[in-house]
Amino acid sequence: REQYQIIAAHVRTDMHCGRSVPIDWLQGWCAERNIPLAIDTLAIAEEVATTTLSGCFRCAWNRRKALFRLADQWGCNKLAFGHHADDIAETTLMNLFYNAAIRPMEPKMNLFDGRLVAIRPLAYVEERDIVPFVQASGFPVQGEPCPEGASSRRAVVKRILRELEQGNHAVKRHIYRAVERYQQALQQASGASDDEREDGAAGADTPQAAM
Repeated sequence: REQYQIIAAHVRTDMHCGRSVPIDWLQGWCAERNIPLAIDTLAIAEEVATTTLSGCFRCAWNRRKALFRLADQWGCNKLAFGHHADDIAETTLMNLFYNAAIRPMEPKMNLFDGRLVAIRPLAYVEERDIVPFVQASGFPVQGEPCPEGASSRRAVVKRILRELEQGNHAVKRHIYRAVERYQQALQQASGASDDEREDGAAGADTPQAAM
């Protein structure tokens, strides 16, 4: 049976970026459960204000980099993100619409030659199921949504999904299953190509052996 040590990580920035629990409450919550809390502080406001890329993209990129750095400093080999099923469905559509690629967030991904494994435990849990849990648990979530997020590409896709869900509550699950089937078809096609190459190589060898 594997044993895990859990370390919580929190990244603070010099700009408002969405709703969260107060840092002092988070410190107390972790202390009550004997969970170490690693905190990093980033100065990203100027970069987000001046970047020619998406401000949300640069903010998320810097936060993710900080989490990688904390994981390395604490000797962690697993990093659990909080992305849920809505995030995965939205990212899949964003990649399709804006990058011409069928590429979702993976529930599990090896990084840095396997030194770190990123996991998303909430990958199959929808936001509408998480919100009641947070409310019932009494987590003191405060603040306002990120101002940059209101006009972001993700916000556009979120509105599309919300409209589609009025007629079909399984839309996000269908997106996820469609991508899984697509990936399985690619793997099968790749396997078939490998078999054909092996058969071709064997056929080429046969006349030489007969000689």
